[in-house]
Amino acid sequence: MPLPSAPLIFGLDLGTSSVGSAVLRLHEDDTPPTILRLGVRIFPSGRDPDSGEPLNAQRRRARLMRRQLRRKRHRRQDVTRILHEAGLLPAFGTADWHVLMTKADPYQLRARAPEDALPPHEAGRALYHLLKRSGFRSLRKPMSEDKEDEEGPIKKEILEHSQRLGKRTLGQYLVDLPKRRGLHLSHDMVLAEFDAIWQRQSEAAPSVFTDELRANLTTAAFARRPVFWRLDTYGTCRFVPGAPLCAKGSWQGQDYVLLQTVNSLRLFGGNERPLTPDERHRVVAMLRSQESATFGKLRSLLKLGRDVRFNLEAGGRDKLAGNAVGARLTKLLGKDWPDLAAAPDIRETLHDRLHAIHYRRVGNHRIELRSPDEQAHERAAFIDHATSTWRLPPDMAAALADLDLPAGWLRLSREAVGRLLPALETGLRYDEAVRQVFGIGHQEGPRSARRDRLDSDHRNLRNIRNPTVVRALNEMRKVVNNLIDAHGRPDVIRVELSRDLKLPPAERAEIDKRNRKRERERKAAETDLRTKGVAATPEAIDRWLLWKECKETCPYTGEKISFADLFHAGRFEVEHIIPRSRSLDDSLANKTLCERSANQRKGDRTPFEAFGPDANGGNAAVWEATTARVMSLLPVAKARKFLRTSAPEADDAFVERELRDTSYISRLARDRLKTLGDDVRVETTNGRVTGQLRRLWNLRAILPEPQAATSGRNARDKNRADHRHHAVDALVTALVTPAHVKRLSDHYRKERLHELHSLPLPWPDIRRDAGAKLARIVVSHRSNRKISGQLHKETRLGITDIVTRRSGIDYTDFVIRVPVADITAKNLSAVVDDGVRAALDHFLATHGGSMPKVMPPYPTLPDGAGLREIRRVRIRKPLRRDLMVPVGPEGQSFVEAGENHHLALYGHPDEPGVVIAVQLIEAARRLSRGEAIIRPWDDEGRPLVMSLCKGDMLMMPDSLADGSPDIRIVTGFWANGQVVLQYHRDAIGNSATYPRLAILFRKGARKISVDPIGRIRPAGG
Repeated sequence: MPLPSAPLIFGLDLGTSSVGSAVLRLHEDDTPPTILRLGVRIFPSGRDPDSGEPLNAQRRRARLMRRQLRRKRHRRQDVTRILHEAGLLPAFGTADWHVLMTKADPYQLRARAPEDALPPHEAGRALYHLLKRSGFRSLRKPMSEDKEDEEGPIKKEILEHSQRLGKRTLGQYLVDLPKRRGLHLSHDMVLAEFDAIWQRQSEAAPSVFTDELRANLTTAAFARRPVFWRLDTYGTCRFVPGAPLCAKGSWQGQDYVLLQTVNSLRLFGGNERPLTPDERHRVVAMLRSQESATFGKLRSLLKLGRDVRFNLEAGGRDKLAGNAVGARLTKLLGKDWPDLAAAPDIRETLHDRLHAIHYRRVGNHRIELRSPDEQAHERAAFIDHATSTWRLPPDMAAALADLDLPAGWLRLSREAVGRLLPALETGLRYDEAVRQVFGIGHQEGPRSARRDRLDSDHRNLRNIRNPTVVRALNEMRKVVNNLIDAHGRPDVIRVELSRDLKLPPAERAEIDKRNRKRERERKAAETDLRTKGVAATPEAIDRWLLWKECKETCPYTGEKISFADLFHAGRFEVEHIIPRSRSLDDSLANKTLCERSANQRKGDRTPFEAFGPDANGGNAAVWEATTARVMSLLPVAKARKFLRTSAPEADDAFVERELRDTSYISRLARDRLKTLGDDVRVETTNGRVTGQLRRLWNLRAILPEPQAATSGRNARDKNRADHRHHAVDALVTALVTPAHVKRLSDHYRKERLHELHSLPLPWPDIRRDAGAKLARIVVSHRSNRKISGQLHKETRLGITDIVTRRSGIDYTDFVIRVPVADITAKNLSAVVDDGVRAALDHFLATHGGSMPKVMPPYPTLPDGAGLREIRRVRIRKPLRRDLMVPVGPEGQSFVEAGENHHLALYGHPDEPGVVIAVQLIEAARRLSRGEAIIRPWDDEGRPLVMSLCKGDMLMMPDSLADGSPDIRIVTGFWANGQVVLQYHRDAIGNSATYPRLAILFRKGARKISVDPIGRIRPAGG
């Protein structure tokens, strides 16, 4: 689609907690582009900064725990009511109830109940104690991708108890154990004891232990709500929207994944090539009959040498997945099962029929796990169908009903997979098959009708399960819509995404692990270099890492590389395996060491082009030896790059590839932006290109780093202490065109030839123009006014009447139980009980003044005839009573409140004002009562002057030295009225101050509102 003569371009730098934006207007003649706007939007990522876990995960776990405890309490109340109505228990809370619960040993009663007739209340006490806990019931999905280990810790313990149990009931077994609580026991054990007790007691009192009572107790104690999954969590097919997804455990799904993988296989080691049609046919035939095959097995099948490697080995894989359904059917039905008359129907319907045994669909919204009785009924129906329709023997049909299939769903629908399979059967790669079948690229989004703005309907993101991505896309929507309002509809939107945003959590964790390992290696390099008198510059550290990586041996010549030759004599150099002019890859993954003369002979060529058998003066035997040496020295991925027989040229196709980012998250961002209509061109750019352009254009100069930060590894990168570096990245993203990528390639080629050359700037005054716009940026921060998060801490504390006063504030001693391991010499005096404190003092004295890291042994306290272990200890904790939240009906239990929701300043013009901190739990209570969360008046009738939440912004009365406004963001506040302020551009917290809100207001600070692109307007209270 041709662009208009003066196109409007939006550049976006999308990260996990930021959106940088740039707006450019290009001109038809030689007039330089105009930078209309630069901006930055900052927002919380929604993840814990240390663990990377979504912040709502802890809330969800706590919510689930509360729900489980609530349901458990209701079940216990129902059991109590049913037993009382049957005359088997006294009324709850009465004197008789307390006597029965405290005097009678329930374990002794449970041990007697299966054999002796008990009085009604004793029989009821035994049943009540038994039914309080229903035992462990696995909720494992019947069809799991990785079959659960039957000898796992819980099941292993249950099996051990079951073997010791023998013919006794659970109560008869537990009565003889010294420890009865905290054991893993199965639901079947509880049911067996219930049946035994009921049988004996019903014989003695049939009028009391009736079938109706048994049914009511069984329902109250054992009935569970069905486990379910929402259908909208499965996702949708991008090619056939609305069609049901294809199951991984179906024959179609298995064959689709198998063919897609095999069709992408390539061989390297010598000449790189794809599989021949005959090789591909043999590999597919083998994988269709087994669950997986190692690459060694594939080499044997294809009669390849050990030096030949498959491209997928470079990623760390050691085998290829086969057709698990076919392999398991072969194992179950025999190798000739494909010849059965029912084979086509088995392939087509097996997954659906097995799935229906365990699950049922409820309407159009969810899938439920069937109850055990329902599963037994559906299993019988499956066996009947397999014997009558498929003509299988009964024992084989029963085994087929229990077949375990891979779980999960593909991202494509069954219809889309069915249409792609014939194309994949011919050997086409996935992208080629998609283009042939659907007429579009495999990363292209659906066409959209023209819209003036991005839709704010959150249902458009309901299929994205990553909360970080959802938040980033929502903030991108706000930025784009505001840019459209301010500057009009764009002709081009270019987006670059941070690496962290593009990766799923598991891969981010793996990268973090590799980065920590690499950081340890860099520290080792730095120590070794300094020990040997070499300056530990980033370049020297890289050279040291490459030296160790290639085992101190030149991959090109096989010579050993000494430290002196590398760092003093200069006989060996760092070189780019694929020339930088053709790969634009300046990372360590594209570098190794090379003897200087060999590097000069290599020039601007790949190793194969310079030294391969087809090179000028090349020798097949020499290249074969080089191949073997490289495979033994370098990591697999780097060896594969070294041995490539072809490399990209800096042609139009190369430029196009380098410009495009085809990751899943990039596609989501592009699809979201494409909803503006087909007249807006949306491009996702490669961060490698933009990073090198930023460096070579020296755009870092317009945002210099603080002096203390210029000596590290990223000294030549960008100033990450200033949020505005996101705007610089967005500017570069907006400027990236094929012409700039071609110039970058030419620059590296000329640099290799030692020609004096600098990369031309997009226009001569770009640094001046960008600097002027950067100076005017007001960084937009998302305000946190939502009522969400932990309302209070979980641990309950008891209150005492001890009050102390410090700094004019009263502190009340509360009592809390803590693990004994938390006791130290410093907090020993806070232990409440004198005897426990003395025992702990003695224990600390005998263990060097601190608790051992591994327990037992625990501290002990004399208890009657023996010693009692001290595992938890009551300690006093002085806290402000007004910041505690009472819980429970008696007002003796308290919990510490969560965070504050807002600070509110109340007062009249002639008064100093009163600051009130409103806790999050109080804000939630006001919301539930339908009241104003931020009250316009305080209890004394004073009007609201100003309120502050985290993320709110203040305009300070005095300007900065450069004349720009002094704008501060609220990052926190305390109950005493202090506010934590930070300069709006500060990304690392170096500018934090802690003034009081009332003083700020008196000095003239005013609350402002900053929209997502940095426009300022006055804010209300």
